[in-house]
Amino acid sequence: MLSTSARLREDSGARAAHPLFPITQVSTIREAGASDGLSRLRAFETLTRVYRRPVYVYLRLKWRMDPTLSEDLTQEFFATAFANRYFDVYLPAKGRFRTFLRTCLDRLVSKHLQAQGRQKRSGDRLALALPPDEAERMLATIPVERDMEAVFDAEWIRGLMTESLQALREDAEARGKRLGLALFERIAFADGPPPTYAQLARDHGIGVTAVTNQLSRTRRRFREIVLEKLRDVTTSEEEFRSEARAVLGIELR
Repeated sequence: MLSTSARLREDSGARAAHPLFPITQVSTIREAGASDGLSRLRAFETLTRVYRRPVYVYLRLKWRMDPTLSEDLTQEFFATAFANRYFDVYLPAKGRFRTFLRTCLDRLVSKHLQAQGRQKRSGDRLALALPPDEAERMLATIPVERDMEAVFDAEWIRGLMTESLQALREDAEARGKRLGLALFERIAFADGPPPTYAQLARDHGIGVTAVTNQLSRTRRRFREIVLEKLRDVTTSEEEFRSEARAVLGIELR
C-alpha cells in the first residue's frame, strides 16, 4: 500500500496550490470527545476502522502476543477508550494523535499483563474476537528488529488508504465512474510492475489519451478523499499538512 502513496504523488503540483478544506472543519478526534453520544459513536467507528489494524500489528510485534489475544485486546482497547473517554485528554500541541493512541494502548496492555501476573507474555484468552484479515501474512515479512513506531505508522497509512479506496469505490459507483476506478485500481494496486497505459487501452478498448484523462481525474478524486480523511483524523492545520506530506508527498498552501 505504501507504493500506492508514492504513485499518488504524480500530478501533485496542481493539488498543492489549492487549499481544498476549511481549517475550521470539526475533526473526528474532537468528535470522539463530544458530549453527544451518537457523534462520539460515529467518531469512534471511524477511528476504529483506521487504527484497528495498526493496533493489532503493534500488539503482535511489540508485545509478542498471539493472534487471538491481539484480536481480543484490539477490540477491548477501542471499547475501553470509548467507555472511559481516553481521547478526551488528547492535546494536539503535545504531539500526533497516533503517538498518543500508542501511549494509551501501552498503558492498557501493561494493566492487562499486570493483572495476569506476567510481563510481555500471552496465553489467556478474552471472550471477544476480531478477524485479523491479511495482517498475519503481512507480519511474516516484517523483520523482528523493525522500529515499532515505523511499523505502526506504516499500518496507519495502510488503513487510511484502505478506507479511502473504499470511499472511492462508493463514489465511483454513485457517479457512474467505474471505468476510471478500474484503471486506477490496476495502476495503483498492481501486484508487481503496473501495466502500461497502452496495455490498459488495449484491455479496455479505449485510446491511450482516454486512459490518461480517466486516471488523472480518478487520482485527483482519490487524493481529495485521502485528504478529507486526513482532515478527520488530525486536530490542527500543522498536523494536517504534515500528514499530507507524509502520506501523499504534497505541500498544501
